[in-house]
Amino acid sequence: MPISEAHGAATQEAPLGTRLNEAKALKTLGNTQYEQKKYAVAVSHYTDAIAQLPPRPLSEQEEKQEGGEKLDAIEEIDDAEAERIAEQQTISLDDHLLFEEVAQLRVKLYANLAASHLKLVRFQWKLMQEQYEKTIDASTQVLLEDPTNVKALHRRAVAYEKLGGWGHLNDALKDYRQLESLDQDGYVPTSFQSELKQSIDRVQQSVQQAGEKEKTEVLGKLKTLGDNVLGYFGLSTDNFQLNQQEGGGYSLNFVQ
Repeated sequence: MPISEAHGAATQEAPLGTRLNEAKALKTLGNTQYEQKKYAVAVSHYTDAIAQLPPRPLSEQEEKQEGGEKLDAIEEIDDAEAERIAEQQTISLDDHLLFEEVAQLRVKLYANLAASHLKLVRFQWKLMQEQYEKTIDASTQVLLEDPTNVKALHRRAVAYEKLGGWGHLNDALKDYRQLESLDQDGYVPTSFQSELKQSIDRVQQSVQQAGEKEKTEVLGKLKTLGDNVLGYFGLSTDNFQLNQQEGGGYSLNFVQ
């Protein structure tokens, strides 16, 4: 038996009260690491704490489903196993309270584990953003010295695209367009031409989508602001209609 499995078996054989106290101690360690923004370590402590506790009891539906799957695999049990099952089914009031405490702790541990994983993703994304920004800065320095450096231009375009948002995507498109121009002058390898075209098409669509998204968000914020101001006069932005004119401008009409 592997060491990890042996340790897990030993843990499950320990008294439930002992395992509960150990899980509480591990939860405290996890909370400390979480507060210190050491989310990966916190995840480890919470996971170890959960391993100390018995698994969540199956619901009636889960028991029926599992029972149906095992109908064809019924095995006879010996007297010792039957006695152990009977002992498990005889639960005192103290045991019941202990299991209630275990259930509450298990909920808190899984909640903390979820929060740690989410923080870890956000933290890692922040680190990735910093790396993309550093890539842009370094590539820009190269291009200031060597404007036709295809590798630096491509790396900067990729970094801009990864950062996302309408502004960054526009910058990425400009760099890809510059690469397209350099391709016409013979600077871009033939093997990269197909990928370059795909990148331009992809980023063009992303720019349009990001623009629509940001426009919707801005209009939503302006509507909220407008409603707050007009509310003092018993009006809202719904009382005004924006109509496009033939010349390309807009007219604002009051709607009663």
